[in-house]
Amino acid sequence: MSAVLKPSEPAAWSAHAASSGPLDVSDMAAPKRDRKPLVIAAIGLLLLAALIGWAVHQMGHGSEGPRRQTVKIAVLPDTPPPPPPPPREEKRPEPDKQEL
Repeated sequence: MSAVLKPSEPAAWSAHAASSGPLDVSDMAAPKRDRKPLVIAAIGLLLLAALIGWAVHQMGHGSEGPRRQTVKIAVLPDTPPPPPPPPREEKRPEPDKQEL
């Protein structure tokens, strides 16, 4: 009851190879399909993944609350600044002397 599987006749292989010439790969290739929808879908999925990643990143940071203000301390000088100089006296023009 044992069945022995026999491969196809080797003579048929050589006859087919001799008649068809060099090996033609186009007969074995999968049917050609338009790849444009596949590329568009892949780009769409990448953009969607990037958008979801950005949204998760933004939610993780959230609002940090108000920032703490830093106090700036200035050291005042020990001596006050010198007083301003006195105002200049304006010179009045001398009246012309009239001779009699």
